[in-house]
Amino acid sequence: ADSGLMNVPTKLEEQVRAGSRRRRLLIATAAVVAVWGLLLANAVAVGQQAAEATGDSTLPLNGGNIYVRQDGPRDAPAVVLIHGLAGSTRWWDSLIPLLARSHRVIRIDLLGHGQSAKPAGRGYEIPEQGRRVGEALDRLGVKHVIVVGHSTGGWVATALAEQRPDLVIALALIDTGP
Repeated sequence: ADSGLMNVPTKLEEQVRAGSRRRRLLIATAAVVAVWGLLLANAVAVGQQAAEATGDSTLPLNGGNIYVRQDGPRDAPAVVLIHGLAGSTRWWDSLIPLLARSHRVIRIDLLGHGQSAKPAGRGYEIPEQGRRVGEALDRLGVKHVIVVGHSTGGWVATALAEQRPDLVIALALIDTGP
């Protein structure tokens, strides 16, 4: 003889359920706000990292202004990419996303190329271009660097390595003749 009273919620049980629903709603809201806050903080951090890790500059050097493009973390191992004849920093664009994950990538427009000044007199000579790359790296505060040169940039890279063994820790040549 069940009177059905067992299935009728008491006032206390209704209050407990309502409180439990409010608690779950409050926890869910807090979780959404926390996730949103983390996503926002991450976006800000990534934006700051990108701002710190990339940049264009023009360095006034003996013989003319040199255009420099940097990508990747400033405190990562440095690699300088030197383009060939009639090239520019843009020659390396397709490699930057890969290299910049783990290296400070420095690209320099050699004097007379890209956005750099046109040299007067003997400014195009390979040893002079190598010296100028070394001077630019000194101005950027680079202490040790991996140097990659393509074509004529390989000759410039070799000249830099010969002139500055204290600076160049590795040398890679692409399509550079004997």
